[in-house]
Amino acid sequence: MRNVYHYLLLTLFSIGVSNALAQNPTIQDCLGAIPICQQIYVENASPTGSGNFPNEINTSINCTAGELNSIWYTFTVNQSGNFGFLLTPMNITDDYDWSLFNITNASCGDIDNNQSLMVSCNAAGGGTCNGLTGATGGTTYNVQGAGCNANPPSQTMGFSAFNSLIPVIVGNTYVLMVSNWTGSPNGYTIDFGLTSVGVFGANNPPIIPGNIMGPMNVCPGGVFNYSVNPAVGASNYNWTLTPAIGGISNNGSNNISITFAQAGVAQLCVTPSNPCVIGPPKCKTIIVTPIPPTFHFINYCFGDTWTCEGQTFSFPGQQSFLYDSWLGCDSSVICVATAIPPIVMPPQQAAICQGQSYNFAGNTYNATGGYPVTLQAANGCDSVVTLILSVMQADAVIAPPGLLGCGGASTLILDGSGSTTTPAAAGAVLPSLWTGPGIVGPNNLLIATINQPGTYTLTVTQTFMGVTCTDQASVTVTANVAVPNQPTVAVPLSPCTGGTSTYTVTPPASGPAPTGYTWTVTGGTFTTSGNTITVTWTAAGAGQVCVTANNACGPGPAACLAITVGQGPAVPTLTGPATVCEGDVINYVINPVDPSTTSYTWTVGGNASFTDLGSSIQVDFSGAVDGQICVTGTNACGTSAQACIAVTVDDVPAQPVIAGVASVCNGEIANYSVPLDPNATSYTWTVPAGATITAGQGHECDCDQLDGRSERERVRTGDQRLRTEPAGLLCRIGERGSDSHAERAGFLLCGQPAELQPEHRSDGASPGISCMR
Repeated sequence: MRNVYHYLLLTLFSIGVSNALAQNPTIQDCLGAIPICQQIYVENASPTGSGNFPNEINTSINCTAGELNSIWYTFTVNQSGNFGFLLTPMNITDDYDWSLFNITNASCGDIDNNQSLMVSCNAAGGGTCNGLTGATGGTTYNVQGAGCNANPPSQTMGFSAFNSLIPVIVGNTYVLMVSNWTGSPNGYTIDFGLTSVGVFGANNPPIIPGNIMGPMNVCPGGVFNYSVNPAVGASNYNWTLTPAIGGISNNGSNNISITFAQAGVAQLCVTPSNPCVIGPPKCKTIIVTPIPPTFHFINYCFGDTWTCEGQTFSFPGQQSFLYDSWLGCDSSVICVATAIPPIVMPPQQAAICQGQSYNFAGNTYNATGGYPVTLQAANGCDSVVTLILSVMQADAVIAPPGLLGCGGASTLILDGSGSTTTPAAAGAVLPSLWTGPGIVGPNNLLIATINQPGTYTLTVTQTFMGVTCTDQASVTVTANVAVPNQPTVAVPLSPCTGGTSTYTVTPPASGPAPTGYTWTVTGGTFTTSGNTITVTWTAAGAGQVCVTANNACGPGPAACLAITVGQGPAVPTLTGPATVCEGDVINYVINPVDPSTTSYTWTVGGNASFTDLGSSIQVDFSGAVDGQICVTGTNACGTSAQACIAVTVDDVPAQPVIAGVASVCNGEIANYSVPLDPNATSYTWTVPAGATITAGQGHECDCDQLDGRSERERVRTGDQRLRTEPAGLLCRIGERGSDSHAERAGFLLCGQPAELQPEHRSDGASPGISCMR
């Protein structure tokens, strides 16, 4: 099959080629390109050389090294879209290059010097770029030169063996040159069906819709045009005329012209085809006959002149004129003149109504005017009779009326001035008459006044020479007794106090037209501008916007919007301690929570971190210093003022260092003390087993300052309010008895609460607490 298609394409491509070409093109030449008539082509043996027309590729404007053992293909697109193909070498290590050209409005000879014809080109090779290649959509590049993995590629450097898919347009013609750069004899397989875009051969044979268009009856010497509707998939139309009684121009197109040389009957046929298939023919019978002469017989009164074909003669006889007709055929006009003594007859008057016709002496007339008619009298001479025709108009035209206003005192003018007002001739009568239920004043003028709704009819009549022409027009007048229907008004429905909102009324879609609108607003004040108001909302809570459409009959039903006017968020009430210790994790809570608040925004100072829990936060004071904790509330109407707590962060006391003896006798009183820590608010002492200390209500402690100063403070055990100067203070605990200063137990740091467990004594005496001076 390929040889047959190749011969057909070679024939088509050879049209217009100079006879001076010494050799025929081969499949290695653009003019001998293989037409694509099927999806897959297998080239089992790759040819060598570059065909009979070498150097068709200009390597300075092409990515390939030229035609190296090349094969050319061609196709015409029959569906727009993205076209793709894949070339698979028989030897997967072979390197094939290729270049695709759009020659829709060009020829093969233009490829060498017009780089814009190249739509896609790939010469990538070496490494992973050998083997499969084509326009597969594997990359987004259209031009890739030699080499591999150059990113981005160019005309001289390649990245991949695959180009992007190629956008094509239905009806465009392309040629593909495949170059065997390796010079391998193993051949390849090429698949042109990667996408749904069709090429010639993929569809059924082209079929011409309809029949051959053009005249069937023609004349010798004429030039006539014939055409057929385009056939889908056809690239050539072959016309034949059998027998060949005329010459065909523009054969190959669906539009031709034929110059007919002689009379006869011939069969005109056209056969559609493309490089892959031939469609069925369409035929038409053509009848070629000479044009018969045209005769003009002229009667004229003796002594007058007569005219034929633009020439004037004063004597009777025959005059012949030869012409080329508009068809290009020879035709003749023969005038035969006869002189008859003239007879003059009086004019004849007639009248008709507009739209009618008047027949006179075999002629038909329908416009006012004088019409001289030449008649043949009994003596054979021409007689001239003039018809004076009057065409009477009687048009009744009423301008569209308005609405009759509300109330019985309203009147309305009906305007019939567009009716006929000019008589057709002197003596013609042109009366008019109004009829209807509420005519006020004269009813025989073109303008009438009415005061009631209903149907009114204007009748216009014109009479002349016994002919009466009449026309009527009617209108129905409607009284504007209804108020307008309810209009519509649109959002917003949820404004904020202090804000402004714009509301626009839309007129009702049916019913009487409004002449104005009335607005009412609850919860705010407003200004009006045309059909729009601007409301300033002054009070929170429920509000309302209402509007009525009005006309002369009153206001219509109100259209109302229920409005909810929002209030800004309240200032949050923030709860939580103002004094904390470094390292504490404390919750700060908004209590109560404002129901109108939709969210809270927290800020925490002093280098503390926090976790946002919405209406509360958890603050971690690790490494923190004094700072503020603040919060604001937010809703659709805005943000509240800040609520803040100034937080003091106290440091943790240092580990105390106890001063005192390490070895004591049973029953002995020993002194122990620690330095005063400014960060401490209390101290807790523990004693060894067997030595217990008791503290409680009623126990007193006298404290001496260890720095030698005489100031003395008294503190009741458990009272944490004692404050001393920053020095070490010593308190010792003894048995309370007759000697209140007996030294029996251990010691406390003065000013700090301590809980002392009683010492178990053999004499049963109760232990007590005393302080040394």
